[in-house]
Amino acid sequence: MKVKIEDLRKFAENFLSILDREKILAFSDLEANINNTFKLNKNSDDFIELSLRTSNFSTEAYTISYINPFKSGIPIDVKFNADLNYIRFIIKAERMIDKYKQFAVDPYGNLVQTKLVQDCNFSLIKEELQHLTTVEYVS
Repeated sequence: MKVKIEDLRKFAENFLSILDREKILAFSDLEANINNTFKLNKNSDDFIELSLRTSNFSTEAYTISYINPFKSGIPIDVKFNADLNYIRFIIKAERMIDKYKQFAVDPYGNLVQTKLVQDCNFSLIKEELQHLTTVEYVS
């Protein structure tokens, strides 16, 4: 499915809602919830999944994925690597999003895009998700 700007905004809003509802507000909350999934609500198939995955230079990155299983797959993925001091945002959208760089195209023609933040302050995750709720396409 093509991820339109309205879809991306809604996914980001839902992502924030789940983090707030589950009180995942800091790095320690992320650690405490590794390998857990949290549904958006009982009427939705959407959920977030928290995991710890192998990353660059023999380090590990905490990954928070927003999953829309029957339509978009993983439209928003956040990787948090404290050892290498970065947060990487990976999104999918039908067109380029401001401040993101394309690195792939999914089977539906969505542009897979990334943004790297050289900092590990957990509040930056929420700030970027909030930004994605109002983001625009690049002109």
